Amino acid sequence: MDSYVTSPKKVLRHGDTEESEITDEHLLKTKNDILSIKNELDNAILGLNEEMDRKLKKQEHDYLKGYSQYVKNKEQELRKIIHDLNNQNQGSSQKEEVIS
Repeated sequence: MDSYVTSPKKVLRHGDTEESEITDEHLLKTKNDILSIKNELDNAILGLNEEMDRKLKKQEHDYLKGYSQYVKNKEQELRKIIHDLNNQNQGSSQKEEVIS
C-alpha cells in the first residue's frame, strides 16, 4: 500500500481523503530536503570516484615499477647467458659471430 509522511505524526495512505492537508510549503520543504540529499549523494559519489582514481593510479604505478624490474632482471639473465655461451665457445669463430 502506498503511503507518505505529511508531518512527523501524520501518515497518509493512498486513497485517504485527507490528501488536501499537504501544503505547497510542505512540498517545497520536501523538495529542498530531497535536493539536499541528492547533493550529499553526488558529493559522496564524487569522493568515491576520486579515491578510486587515486588508488588505480597507485596500483598502475606499482605494477609498472614491478614489471620494469622484472624486465631488467630478465635482461641481466639473458646477458649472463650470452656471456657464458661466449666463454664456452671461445675459439669457435663461427659460433661467436652468430651469438654477437
